[in-house]
This record gives sequence, C-alpha cells and structure tokens, in this order.
Amino acid sequence: MVPVRLGERALLHLADVEQHQARSWLVKQRNYLNHYILPFFGPKRMSTDISARLIEEYVTSRRKTGLKATTTNKELSCIKAMFRFAERRRYILNSPAKTVRLLRDDSDVHSRFLTYDECLRLVKVAGEARPEHGVRLHQFNHWPEWIMLACHTGLRPGEQGTLEFSDIDPVHGFLTIRRKPHFHFHPKNYQLRRVPLADPARMAIQKMAELKHGTSELVFHRVDGSKWGDIAGSFDSLVDRTGLQRKAPDNLTMHSLRHTFASWCSLGGLSLRRLQAFLGHKSITTTERYSHLAIPGSIPHMQDSPAS
Repeated sequence: MVPVRLGERALLHLADVEQHQARSWLVKQRNYLNHYILPFFGPKRMSTDISARLIEEYVTSRRKTGLKATTTNKELSCIKAMFRFAERRRYILNSPAKTVRLLRDDSDVHSRFLTYDECLRLVKVAGEARPEHGVRLHQFNHWPEWIMLACHTGLRPGEQGTLEFSDIDPVHGFLTIRRKPHFHFHPKNYQLRRVPLADPARMAIQKMAELKHGTSELVFHRVDGSKWGDIAGSFDSLVDRTGLQRKAPDNLTMHSLRHTFASWCSLGGLSLRRLQAFLGHKSITTTERYSHLAIPGSIPHMQDSPAS
C-alpha cells in the first residue's frame, strides 16, 4: 500500500481514464472531481483516510442541494471508479466505496418513439430542407440517411457519429460497434456488438457510400472528411419544423431514434434477449422497459416501414 493524497489520486485516475475511455467520460469525471468531489473531501487528505461513511456523507450533502439521484449516482460512480483504480494499483488495500450503494434511479422515463408515419414525415421534411446543389459547409446535411439508419439499427448518436465503412459487412448484412481509440470513443459498457441491417439501413449506408470522402472511412463526415461535432441542435430544429415536438418527457431527441428502433422491434415480436444484444444493454432489466410493447404481429416487420 502506497499512501497518496486524494488530489494526486484524482490526477492519476484521470490520466488512466484519458488513456482507456471515451473523452466525454473524461470531461465529466474531471468536472465531478474538480468542482464537487475534491472540494468536499479535500485534495490534501490522504486517500487512505476516506471511509465508506464519509462517502455516504458526500452523497447526502449532494442530495440536500436538490441534485437528482441519477446525477448523484454519476458522481458516486466517479468516486467508485477512482478507488477501484487505486485498489488495482495497490495504493489502497480495499476500496471504501465498494459498500456504498447507488441511489434509486429517479430519472424521467422517455417513452416517446416515432410511429412509421412520423418517421416518414421526419425523413421527408429533412430531405426537403437539404440544398439541391452542393452542401452547407457548416451544417449537417444528411438527416434523411441518419434518421433511417438510427431508426433501423438503434445506434446511439455517438456510435453513429463514429461509424466507419470498415464496420459494415454488406455481404453478411450487419454492422459492428467497436472501440475507436482514434476518436477517443468506446461503446457503452465496453461491449463490442453486431447489429443486423434491415433494407432501409442498407439504403442509407449505400447513399452515404456514394458520398464517401477519399481520405476518410466515416459514414457521416464533414466536407473535409473529419468527424462532426454536436449536431443535436440541428436535429431539434428539424423536429420543430415537422410539428412533432412535445413537452418533456415526451419530447423527441436524437436518442428517441434509438428508442424508436427498440419499440418497433418489440412491437414486431423480437425477443427481449435478442433486443438486449442489438441495443448493447448490460442488464436485461434495461431492455424490459419495452416488454409491454411485445405483441407479436401487431405491426408490419421493420423491412416494411415507410422509411424503406
């Protein structure tokens, strides 16, 4: 065991996160540590002085500020990860965070998903908004293909934004979600997974293949072949133009396209275990939110959707 101050422990942990995990998680953990965790515990406190009770006091103090349990759990997960790293490196004998339980999830459940007609409407409006000649250099121009692919594969926005043509197997009809160190991206739960390609998804990929950049493997890319940044604002504007937007928690977001895929699959009779594999859920309990939709034969198969 090597006694180290908590501030030093945090820096070593963040260096490990930067090397092995997604940049988005690095940014979040750095924010949690610098603004909340270290100020509470004290950066000069020895990491061996941190107890489970002290961590529970941190959780209680954050909840008293009105912070939701879901957000508090993210900060607690950061603490747990930091001490797991310390334990693995033998800076401490046992992580004091092991016995501290996560709070009950109190996040809003977003149950909204697109109907086939709504999907067709969204694709149509997106296509009409696209310039007839050329592209707008600083504006995402491929919403019809993005929507079609997302609604028929269930990819997360980050997964779709880093999808490359080398991830796609057109012969066997599936795509692979894998770690992308060059984009500082890794799949959630670090799970490599394969997702089958329905005809509408194949069509979207084929359209983007016709626009493939000479030096980039990205399916969706800027004019220069580089990766797009945050395009959520553009999607929100598109949804507003269709008149499909509602108030939260029934609002449409980019993640709603993934929810649409899952809902269509469940309505079409796909088993929860197969759906879990396609979505990359670590626990079947996450997938079970769609179980109430599982009515085999209640709607046409995905290949018959309007988006095709």
